Amino acid sequence: MANPHRKSTPVSTVSKRVKQASSKPTPERLGAEDWILAAQEELITHGVLGVKVDRLARRLRVTRGGFYWHFRSHSHLLEVLLKRWVVTNTTPFIRVLELEGGAQKKFQAVVNLWVSETEYNPRLDSAVREWARVSPRVSRLMQREDDARVAVLQTIFRELGYEATDALVRARIAYFHQVGYYAMGIIEPIAKRRRLMPHYTRALLGEGLRATNELRGFATPQKAANEAIRVQAAQSAKFRS
Repeated sequence: MANPHRKSTPVSTVSKRVKQASSKPTPERLGAEDWILAAQEELITHGVLGVKVDRLARRLRVTRGGFYWHFRSHSHLLEVLLKRWVVTNTTPFIRVLELEGGAQKKFQAVVNLWVSETEYNPRLDSAVREWARVSPRVSRLMQREDDARVAVLQTIFRELGYEATDALVRARIAYFHQVGYYAMGIIEPIAKRRRLMPHYTRALLGEGLRATNELRGFATPQKAANEAIRVQAAQSAKFRS
């Protein structure tokens, strides 16, 4: 028999408590992806020193014990973060080379990666670059991924008709320009960035080469490159005169 003198808890209060309890994250409900995303945001916001298990647990409102359901150690998490960075920020570059439609389409795809920032994550890239300043191992990894991205651009410039050394230099100019853009912390509306895209493309590809490919219709990249050199030489001579 119920105690008539015991005060009952209002149904609304019970419902509220149940709702609060069910909405609170638990180790069982959190997946590895939740921890990775939280760690990635800490890396971007506070640097690698901010990626601590206790800090992540507080961010996710769970005990730190839940972390070890998904990761062997803190070092394991950092390793996963680096692998995620490679997949996010280098793999899309490499996929560009699989596109059909010519070198200019591939170059435009690279530019779109930088401008749209949907696959490529510049904030994550900058964070890993800062991490590389204090970690020789990450620095070597950063160099490897930088080289891989430059190699993609070099391949595109080779397909456009530039010889190997010129293609490498143009690839570096294009890539270093974009790294510098992020390093300077430039903030521009997406509409402005898209409006400037054709101008950047002409500057990076070479005006003479662009005119040859798009307006003169030469059949081969090598002929296009040779004509580009002739056009640029003529423009230089005109300027000197």
